[in-house]
Amino acid sequence: MTKVTVGSKAYSFTDQALGISIVKGEIAELSAKQMTSKKVVVALNGGHLRIVQEGETVKKYNDADVKALDEKLLKLLASGKKVAKVAKDFTLEEAKLIAAKHEIQVEDSDTVETIFEAIAEDTKGEE
Repeated sequence: MTKVTVGSKAYSFTDQALGISIVKGEIAELSAKQMTSKKVVVALNGGHLRIVQEGETVKKYNDADVKALDEKLLKLLASGKKVAKVAKDFTLEEAKLIAAKHEIQVEDSDTVETIFEAIAEDTKGEE
């Protein structure tokens, strides 16, 4: 069994014929038969899939992803969109990562909207 995950620019990989479904941040074990499948070989060669070394951990979001999410949020807030509407474009996990970048403490009861309201207030204070 070989362990694989999606490449750095891919979000997911699916092959229904082989019963494979991998999303970003997830590691899947593929059999020898699955590894020789044309679709898997093409995905490995193209960088859509990559082999994971033993003991390696895979993050769902890297620093560049968090920076891009933060820039997207700040752009949306600067354009005058309401926080409630902006919050629908992000997951709670993404909101927590952006909050950590802004050094905002997140509580278990917080929602995407409350986190973004705090970020909006924080960025208004900096201007």
